[in-house]
Amino acid sequence: MAHNKEVNNQLKNLPLGEHRLIDIVKIVASCTQYQQEGLFNNSPYGIKNKKPFDDTFYEEYIVEQMKKFMPKGLEDVYVDITYQRVLKLKALINHLKRLDMHRTNKLNFSKMLAGSLDIVVRPNGRCMLWDGFRRSLIALLNGIRYVNCSIVSHEGSLNTTECRAIEAFNFKIKNGTAENMPKEELFKSGIVYEEPESMKLFKLIKEMNVDVLGTNYGHPELGAFSEFKDTVEKKKLSNDDFLVEASSKIQNAWPNDAALTGYFLCGLARFLDAIQTTDDDGNVVLSFGEDIYTSYPNLQNQCEVENALVQYAITKKQTTLCANRLAGKAIESIAMNIGRKVMKLDKAQQYELAEVLGFDVEESDTLNFMDLAGASSVRAFTK
Repeated sequence: MAHNKEVNNQLKNLPLGEHRLIDIVKIVASCTQYQQEGLFNNSPYGIKNKKPFDDTFYEEYIVEQMKKFMPKGLEDVYVDITYQRVLKLKALINHLKRLDMHRTNKLNFSKMLAGSLDIVVRPNGRCMLWDGFRRSLIALLNGIRYVNCSIVSHEGSLNTTECRAIEAFNFKIKNGTAENMPKEELFKSGIVYEEPESMKLFKLIKEMNVDVLGTNYGHPELGAFSEFKDTVEKKKLSNDDFLVEASSKIQNAWPNDAALTGYFLCGLARFLDAIQTTDDDGNVVLSFGEDIYTSYPNLQNQCEVENALVQYAITKKQTTLCANRLAGKAIESIAMNIGRKVMKLDKAQQYELAEVLGFDVEESDTLNFMDLAGASSVRAFTK
């Protein structure tokens, strides 16, 4: 038995070349922690509890097709580490722990998710799994050795090096150049099976009166969904209600726009959050915060921020305020732009805002937010 780190290092440092799948499975199953958690008890590889292989998991014709080339199914299959991705223990364990759509039971091995594994028979008779490495390990660790697979054969005249090259080429085409699924599409599909994270975002999107891929049809499209998602999930705001409020203000200022710029939305929400930041005694930190903002429950009455946005929108686009973003502080940069260009804050107020947003003097100077007006200003800013 071995510690997680040892097992992970073994998997990461598998020598290039051919390995039997079951040898790799045994390395994974040697992990003490996951054996104690009973993670491998659904297979013959559990230590305290184990189950025999379930050779009836797939239909008989699928089993028989595989037996023609591999009598013991995946136990007879090899994988060529030369071109496969590095196997990470944590990622594999996360697959084994995955719950079903109701989050009540382990998903175990799913026929639907597994699809078809790709196996090619080399001229020497060795069966090589060229695509579906992780799925095959999940199958074996769930006690399944006969699976649905596509089996083809190399030309008989090819040597091992030539076979490997063909397999690597096809592996790269199938995996390396595949189109990644955008976060918006993952969100949309998550709504269908009521994934908690997606449903939380969906509720917020409806409150904001915006649309993402037709999920809230009839409202302006929300751009930069990824930034919006990160803002919510990484808790960049003290309260998500600022996003709802920011959306309302933008739509009032630019009523004819068919889309809301996601970066601007999050930046405005960050600005609204900043000007309402309070100290331990409940007092607004920014000296000018209460002068330009009044909290209201129904989002109907305009405050000074919205009045200024309406005036700004007469000649300017939303995207104008998204320029000159500092890496790693995109929405904070936009919040600063709002303070300077929309609210016309004076230098002292700009320093106050920058400090609350988390900028230091060097960053502010880099972004040309303000001219450093002397040592006294710098000292006031850095206190």
